Amino acid sequence: MTNSVSILTLPVELVQTLARCLTPLEQRNLRLTCRFLCVALHPIFFAILSINLRREPLEQSLSQLEDLANRKTPYSEFTRTLKIEHILPDFITTAPPPLPEPVERAKLVLEKALSSALTGLRDIYSVYWTTTSGDPSWTFTAIIDALLGFRSTLSNLHLTLNHLITDLEWMRSTEDRTSALKPLALLLQNLDNLTSLGLALTPEIDTTPIFAVLRTPLREISVTSVSSALLDYLAQHPGVLQRLEISGLTNDTQDLAAVFFQQVLPLHAPSLTYFRCTPPDEGAWSFSPITANAISQLTQLKTLHVSVNSTTFDKDLPLLLQTISLFPVLRKMLIEVALVDIFGGESGCGHGWIGYMIGIAQKMRQLILAFRTDDYSSVELRNPWYCEWYRLVRDIEPKEASTGWQFQEFEHPDPECRRLKEQHADDSDNW
Repeated sequence: MTNSVSILTLPVELVQTLARCLTPLEQRNLRLTCRFLCVALHPIFFAILSINLRREPLEQSLSQLEDLANRKTPYSEFTRTLKIEHILPDFITTAPPPLPEPVERAKLVLEKALSSALTGLRDIYSVYWTTTSGDPSWTFTAIIDALLGFRSTLSNLHLTLNHLITDLEWMRSTEDRTSALKPLALLLQNLDNLTSLGLALTPEIDTTPIFAVLRTPLREISVTSVSSALLDYLAQHPGVLQRLEISGLTNDTQDLAAVFFQQVLPLHAPSLTYFRCTPPDEGAWSFSPITANAISQLTQLKTLHVSVNSTTFDKDLPLLLQTISLFPVLRKMLIEVALVDIFGGESGCGHGWIGYMIGIAQKMRQLILAFRTDDYSSVELRNPWYCEWYRLVRDIEPKEASTGWQFQEFEHPDPECRRLKEQHADDSDNW
């Protein structure tokens, strides 16, 4: 007779390990079954705290902030990842000045409650901060002060500023846009345990103040702009960086591309396992015969995500595929297309753009399927527009004196990949 094992007899550590495999809703339901599981799952269920004051009525939001400040909620003890967005209700951010007395009073109460709630947290490891249009200066100050309180534990910081700086009071109040980032730069100087930094900023914001003072060797960096200060920082810490993401590059950084690929990127070849460089516009940041030498030195890569120029991809894509054999541990390659503006500034929308992209995607599919190699790799390759995934298989008609490998499409197990593929297939059927 087989002995059954109850989850209640398992060690708490094992129960928590199993709970990490569940969705938040499944964790919630499991916690409701008994007191033992409710308490055992506290460190898992309350590990991530999201502050979003637009989701709940103001009274409920204030109550939650007060509970955080007074440490009356499990989040005060168990939160390790903090996500901040929408820290003001709509009725405050959209009210024209001067604010009515009730709105002004609510704003003052909220300011005090938010500051107290943030400073009441302990042992925060990761912070994801997304600014919101209309954020007043005091929110920036309150969050920076709170992050300084996490200096002994904070290792992962990501800041997203996804709208114009003129929408931010703390940016708008400073004539010098560069000096507006100095408090953030001062914060980073004091985060001795920081290992991962993400800066998703609008192009007009210069990150020089940040990287000019940053001294901690980071293992992960994600940026949407490049400056000389960033390149200098990367050159000063070779062989440490494991993950580097560069996206959203503008044309005014083209002159820095040569320095990056020839002098900076090879310094991190021994350590980089993830590299992304996906400029939206054609130029020197895309994969080409000029950048191929530097990228081919990244032999420890497990994921490579690059763009090819739309006017030369028929030559650059086969060259990119040929470099696969140089990456013995590469598992995933994602390819984007850097576009040239042929639609008078409207290349991001419209029927002409869609037809243009479909034409490129069809040609890329032909080039991928026509590619042949003697060297096997377990890499999985994605065609961007159709969200098609390919892997190498034996060539059914190999050339003479060739083992023969070719790419063949396969069904990716990720449901999101299947959904995107169906969506793009529908778009293509209409053309």
